[in-house]
This record gives sequence, C-alpha cells and structure tokens, in this order.
Amino acid sequence: MPPPTSTRGSARRSDHEVAVRVLGHFGVDLDGHRHELTHSEARLLALVCLRGGDIGREWLAGRLWGDVTTSTAMRRLRSTMSRLHHSMPGVLRRGRDDIGLSEAVRVDLHDARDRARQLLHADTDPEPLVWSPEPFLEDVLVDWYDEWIEAERSEFHNLRVHALEAIATHLLETGQFAGAIELCLVVLRTEPFRETTHALIIRSHLAEGNRTEAVAHAREYDALVRSELGLEPDIDWAFDAG
Repeated sequence: MPPPTSTRGSARRSDHEVAVRVLGHFGVDLDGHRHELTHSEARLLALVCLRGGDIGREWLAGRLWGDVTTSTAMRRLRSTMSRLHHSMPGVLRRGRDDIGLSEAVRVDLHDARDRARQLLHADTDPEPLVWSPEPFLEDVLVDWYDEWIEAERSEFHNLRVHALEAIATHLLETGQFAGAIELCLVVLRTEPFRETTHALIIRSHLAEGNRTEAVAHAREYDALVRSELGLEPDIDWAFDAG
C-alpha cells in the first residue's frame, strides 16, 4: 500500500547543497564533502529519498521500526528527525503529520529515473549526455536488506536494465562495439538469462566481423539455458542480423 501523502508540510529551505546517493552504496555529500550519519538517520533519509513527495509520519515510523509499538516507533522517529535536523538543518520539510525532502536535496535515483525516461520515451534523439551509462551501473542500496527497499529496488532494476540495453543498442549502431558488449555484460551480472541482452552481444560481435565469437557466445547461451532452466532454446535468432 502506498504511503499517505500530502502537499503540505514545511521547513526552512536548506542553506547547504546536499547530494544523496542511494544507487550502489548509500552516501551523503554536504557542500561537496562526505557527511556521516548515524544508522537511524541514514535509514530515515534513504526512505524519504526513495519514496519522494510528502510521507505520513505514522506510515514512515511503521516502515522503519515495524517491530515495536506505534507509540515507540513515533518516538524514535521524532528523535531521529531531531538529530538529522541538527546534523543537516533544513534537509527535511517537516509538517505536523508528514515529512518531505527539501527542494535543495539532489538524489541520484531521481536523476537516473529522469534520464531513463529521456532514453526510453523521447520522441527525438536524447542529448549526448543522456547516453552516459553511469547512472545505471548499480541497483538501489545494494548492501541494505530492509524489506521497504525491495519495491523501489525492483522498479529501478527493471528501468536500469532497459536503459542499459538502449544505450548498448545506440553504441552498436554507432560502431562502438566494445562499449556495447561491456554494458551488456553489466546487465548479465544480474540477468544471466536475458535473451535480448545476449542477442545484443551476438549482434555486436557480428557487426564487428567476429563471427567466431558470435557463434561461441550463442553456444554458451544455449548451454546455460539447457543446464540451468532445462529448456532447449532455438538460437537461430542470434544470427538474423548476420
């Protein structure tokens, strides 16, 4: 169930430049310098960054401290908010019933989502910078295991895989074969059976003139699917572009 949201809630705008990283490993930069947070402060800020908008306090407390009573969870939330405000004044908008992220805060996940939309839904060719794969190389909070991360992690994982394939296709079409293959291999680290990604690798080998490598990769994919999934794939599609 989505959190209750509100358009209300205010706090003074942060006087600092704050950048939060939730892709890969969590981190916070304050005015260009690494800023350390306590465990509870980091979890609170990360959840607010993942959800976006204004989030009901009771919902937020329940997600972060679901193993205690509501009153205890709310008390912990107030305490953590107070410490976070002291550490980074103005980073959160604090309403009576809800909390939101200050407009001064940059979140890498938000930037990556915007860039993916430009790649996947643009009516015209995106700007050159949009083709950079940097925002899509890692999933959300890779070393955190809280249940409240899973939905956002799954959503972004799907987005990043499609974005990487789109960039790899662009590299293939512009003759940058090594780069295309490299990005496909990034996808296969977490999606080893993804047929469209294997097809891109094979097409890249063929376009580069390396038919032997294309055949070898097709055979490796065939063996992988047979041994791990018990299927007998028809890999004729692998050479349609050749």
